[in-house]
Parts: sequence; C-alpha cells; structure tokens
Amino acid sequence: MVFTLLFFLQSNSGDSSVGICFIVFILAIVLIAIAVNADAKKKAKTLAAARDAYHNSLTRLKANPTNADLIRVSKVSHNHI
Repeated sequence: MVFTLLFFLQSNSGDSSVGICFIVFILAIVLIAIAVNADAKKKAKTLAAARDAYHNSLTRLKANPTNADLIRVSKVSHNHI
C-alpha cells in the first residue's frame, strides 16, 4: 500500500508531490522501525520471563532433588525448550 501511494504521488507532476512523497517515505520508515522495536522488546520480555522461570524451577529442584513432581515438571520443561 505504501508503494502504491508513493507511486501515485510520484506520478503527479509538481513540486509539492515530491515533498509529500518524501514525507510519506520517511513516515513509513519510522513506522517500520517502531514495529520492529516493539517486537524486539516483546521477545526480550518473553525470554527474560522464561529464564526467570527456569532459574526458579532449578532452585526448587536443587533444594529438593527427590521430589518426583519437580523432577517430572523439570523434564517436561526441558523437552519444550
């Protein structure tokens, strides 16, 4: 859609269309950068939560290594990583 708009603005003659085309192009780049940054933050937050859950589980397992429930959860979690 952005490329269609850029093509339309570029095909119109006149000095004002060049300025508008440049503004739309910059706006598209900014919106893409914002989306990529938001996605990276979401992935980092998910990874941090998974790491914290893993370390908490490992701490509980080390504190009670013979607990069958913890061992079973640990094996299931390890298989999904």
